[in-house]
Amino acid sequence: MKWTSTGFSRAIGLPAASIALLVGLAGCSSSPTSPHTATGILTGTAQACAGLAYVPKANLRVYRGDAVTARKDVYRTADPVARKQVPTNTTYRFVLAPGRYFITNSSTQFAHPFVLTGGSTVHLDVPNWCE
Repeated sequence: MKWTSTGFSRAIGLPAASIALLVGLAGCSSSPTSPHTATGILTGTAQACAGLAYVPKANLRVYRGDAVTARKDVYRTADPVARKQVPTNTTYRFVLAPGRYFITNSSTQFAHPFVLTGGSTVHLDVPNWCE
């Protein structure tokens, strides 16, 4: 049997078109694990943690856990899931997976817990806890 270009394209055209359609439709799904809803945003303004001395930057650290974990000083030995140094009185922004967290400023003894859900934005101003 001799295959012509027309016969060959008809023979493989349908399976190839079916695969292309399936791949295209898979990219259009709106599943809950989509990168657009899988993370949340923590934002706010931050004050540097300064006592008598002037400190120009806030040293923010975010840890996974809740208020009980924060009170147990876990952050003194645990690794933060995110950290950022920002000039005092400026806006900070963290993009994080959903969960329970707490934020500290300059690894002080003060920690503020918060809960982040997918697609949400939590606004939390971090004061100068060292005054």
